[in-house]
Amino acid sequence: MKDVYNIVRKNAILVFLLLFFLFQSGSSAQTVEQRIDSLLHQMTTAEKIQQLHKEASMNTAGNLRLGIPGFVMSDGPHGVRDGLATSFPVGIAMAATWDVELAEQVGKAMGEEFRAKGKHQMLGPAIDLTRDPRNGRTPESGGEDPYLNAQINMAVIKGVQSTPCLATAKHFNLKDKQTILADDQNNFEILIPVLEPLPTAIFDGL
Repeated sequence: MKDVYNIVRKNAILVFLLLFFLFQSGSSAQTVEQRIDSLLHQMTTAEKIQQLHKEASMNTAGNLRLGIPGFVMSDGPHGVRDGLATSFPVGIAMAATWDVELAEQVGKAMGEEFRAKGKHQMLGPAIDLTRDPRNGRTPESGGEDPYLNAQINMAVIKGVQSTPCLATAKHFNLKDKQTILADDQNNFEILIPVLEPLPTAIFDGL
C-alpha cells in the first residue's frame, strides 16, 4: 500500500510539473506587442485614463486588477535625483563637445543608473533653447543652436532608451525664461528644427 501511495504521489508531482511548464511555455509564446494589445483590450476607459495621471509626485498608479505596475519617474536631465548618484554633465556642457557618440554613451550610462535606482522613466533631456542666458533652464538645455540641440539630445535619448528606461524630452511648454513661454513665431521658426527629429530618436531607442 505504501508503494502505491509513493507511485501516485510521484505521478501527481510529475503531472503538476508538466502542466506548470506547459502553462509557462504557452504564456511566454506571446510577444510583448500581443501582451500589450491584450491588456489594452481588457482595460476600461477609466483605467486607461488613470494610467495617464500621477499618483504621487513621481509615480503613476498601478492596475491591480490586471497586474500592470505603475511607472516610477525621476528627474533629471543630468542624472537620477535619488540620494547618492552620479552627477553627469549638464546638457549645455554636452552640446559644447559637439560629440554625438559621447552624448549617446552618457545617455546609456544615465539610463543604467536610473534602472539601478528602480526608476522606469527619466525626466529629461531638456530640449529648451537658450534664448536668454538668465533662464534657469539654460544649463540643462542643449544651447542656442536648434540643429546642435537636436543632434545632441537625440543621441542622449537613444543612449537612455538602449537600457530598460524611458527618456522624456522636455519642456513642450517651450520655456524661454522661467515665467515666459515662447510665442507661435518662435514655435515655428526656431523650435521646429529641434522638435522634428525627436520622434525618430525616441522610436529608434526603443
